[in-house]
Amino acid sequence: MQKKPEGEQDWDNERMKQFLREWFATDRWHFPRILDGMLKTQNLYFDVLRQVRIARWSIGRMVLAGDAAWCATPLSGIGTQLAFVGGYVLAGKLAKTDDVPSALAAYDRIMRPVVKEGQGVPKIVPRMLWPHSRLGRAALREVMRVAGWPFVRKTFAKLYLRDSKRVFLPNYREPAPTKA
Repeated sequence: MQKKPEGEQDWDNERMKQFLREWFATDRWHFPRILDGMLKTQNLYFDVLRQVRIARWSIGRMVLAGDAAWCATPLSGIGTQLAFVGGYVLAGKLAKTDDVPSALAAYDRIMRPVVKEGQGVPKIVPRMLWPHSRLGRAALREVMRVAGWPFVRKTFAKLYLRDSKRVFLPNYREPAPTKA
């Protein structure tokens, strides 16, 4: 669901449960069973979805990587790829030089375009996926039903899915030893 912040991070379990019970009260499918289970639990985690966008990922010899640097949000579908590529590039750049600041600058130059693409989720997407009203949720369910049709899935994949082969990965392998 999407809504304006109201200090949810400070709500106690009972306030969270009350909010969720009211929000999903008229929903069907598995929601009654899910709400019943939620009402019985002592521990409930409730949080907001945020995206990190910062101009610098390093200062001196200190560097941020992964979600701490660029959290692309679960909506991007690129978080795991960024984690692996970022770790590979950072380790490779650090292994090739003793000049840590220049290695970190090179890491930033290589990763910045990949991260920018990953963070480029259109602003309409969160609003569509987390509607503000019951009517919006009903529309989302219908869109998701249609999205399951093979033709729609294939068309969406061609238009929107990222091609992981387009990511530039430097070759950090040592040169092959020469024969004597």
